[in-house]
Amino acid sequence: MQEFSHGALTAYIFSTKKLFFTAKAHATVLPDDQPVSLYQYAKNIYICVDDPDLPAFYFDPLIKPISLRRTTPKTVPLVFYEDSILGPNDADDDEFELPEDVSPFLEDKDLENDLTAEGIALWWAPEPYSRRSGRMRRAQDIPLVKNWYLEHCPPNQAVKVRVSYQKLLKCYVLNELRTRPEKAMTKKNLFRQLKATKFFQTTKLDCKSANLNYLHLDYNMNLKPVKTLTTKERKKSRFGNAFHLCREILRLTTLVVDAHVQFRLGNVDAFQLADALQYIFAHIGALTGMYRYKYKLMRQVRMTKDLKHLIYYCFNTGLVGKGPGRGVPGTWLAGLAVLYAGIVLVGTTHDHLKDGPYISAEEAVALYTAAVHQLESSKFAPIPFLPLSYKHDTKLLVLALEKLKEAYSIKGRPNQSQLEELALIAQAYDNPQGCLSRIKGLLLTQRAFKESGIKLFDTYDKLIPQDDIELIETITDTYLDQFLFFEPMLRGCTPAPVQSIPDTAHTNALGLFHGLQFSAFVFQYYGLVHDLLILGLQHASETAGPSLSQRRYVDRLHILFRILVTRSHSEVPLSQSYFCNSN
Repeated sequence: MQEFSHGALTAYIFSTKKLFFTAKAHATVLPDDQPVSLYQYAKNIYICVDDPDLPAFYFDPLIKPISLRRTTPKTVPLVFYEDSILGPNDADDDEFELPEDVSPFLEDKDLENDLTAEGIALWWAPEPYSRRSGRMRRAQDIPLVKNWYLEHCPPNQAVKVRVSYQKLLKCYVLNELRTRPEKAMTKKNLFRQLKATKFFQTTKLDCKSANLNYLHLDYNMNLKPVKTLTTKERKKSRFGNAFHLCREILRLTTLVVDAHVQFRLGNVDAFQLADALQYIFAHIGALTGMYRYKYKLMRQVRMTKDLKHLIYYCFNTGLVGKGPGRGVPGTWLAGLAVLYAGIVLVGTTHDHLKDGPYISAEEAVALYTAAVHQLESSKFAPIPFLPLSYKHDTKLLVLALEKLKEAYSIKGRPNQSQLEELALIAQAYDNPQGCLSRIKGLLLTQRAFKESGIKLFDTYDKLIPQDDIELIETITDTYLDQFLFFEPMLRGCTPAPVQSIPDTAHTNALGLFHGLQFSAFVFQYYGLVHDLLILGLQHASETAGPSLSQRRYVDRLHILFRILVTRSHSEVPLSQSYFCNSN
């Protein structure tokens, strides 16, 4: 048996890291020359508060879950610990009083502000977010779930989850035991030193083709023969493990790159991208065959499986069910179903689609006639169709393009469709005459329109509808909106400040589609017809007045004061002095 000195044995057993991991240290008497660690550390009682309405210093009831209601008999009076030492609150209150000039420290300072809760959360943030400065690391190298397996496994978990917790903790302990502090040394580049000698020389060559025309390597890094191979061709096709290992690594790379490409194209959102990356790295053994060519990779494959058990079983709790596609149940769908069921029961949507439009042809003619009479009484000149040579063509087109370009003024990464729209807008800027001729041609000749779609962007809190309309039609609608905004303003038909209609809550055939660029004119026209039907033609003309009255400037204001005689005498001099000063 190999003999150890007392000092070496003591240094091994009672070193800082090994004292935590070695079981012998807890059953051995400590020598006098070794520092004794604390018997007990203060328990961390910080509880993360998710509710932003709670104050920064909030006493969570989880800290003190045991109440005194059942531990103390009902016959015994409740005596607090402070009262047993200092006496009851009402006893001898007059014996001691603080002087008047005594004030607590920091009395003029606020206890908390708007940033206090965020500062406390940042102080207790996991590593390395709790540090202001330190060693820079990449985002993918930060272990976000490391603290999970350093704690006890939650109860009532499956056997494989408990085994995964144990294996991850064992790997962490082994890494901590084997890690040695780095020695300070001069950084040397081995390749640069070898290159300086005459024995190691480097050169650059193009990729040499093996001329294996009967093998095909596709974009998914699958190597397949294109025909039935002969014996000689099979012998030439036997690549080594290094080639196939690089091929499987490149297959994993293509999966990750494809996920990012789908995100950049706008086909998936950030949550789906994160879920896809997590699935790829958690199922390396199923998506690739790396372990076939280097079997030691099974260690990493098993570790990814352990991390998958850890993360999935922490996520699949509460409302989230187990299995793919079992996210948070759509409670908003149930709410919308109840709302739509109520609408159907009332009969609004159902009767509208069943019985057809409620406005007959005669009523529509009456509505049109009322609008015509109102416009004729106000001496409104009809708006002609877009002439081929219009002097404000270019200016209106620039305003329309600027309106479309406002949506891309927000800093962000545009997807593929947005890049195409920006390119088409830039082309319209470069060639305005061609764009105008195309717009007028579409307004004159187009009878078949492309379908307009709608997409629901899910933020996991609410659904945001996004209208998908063909860009050529969008530019045409925007130009028509500018034209219909400019011409009625010149003729005094409508006031200048016109806003687009907000999103309506109607369904099916009711309401106005939100994606139309000229919806402001349509909504304002029907609003004018509504006012005429409610007020009547004569009263509407008297209320509106002349067309130029909407743009009059108020330069004089008359105020009439009425002072009652019954007021008190003390107020009369004040009013008299006011009138004297005003004159």
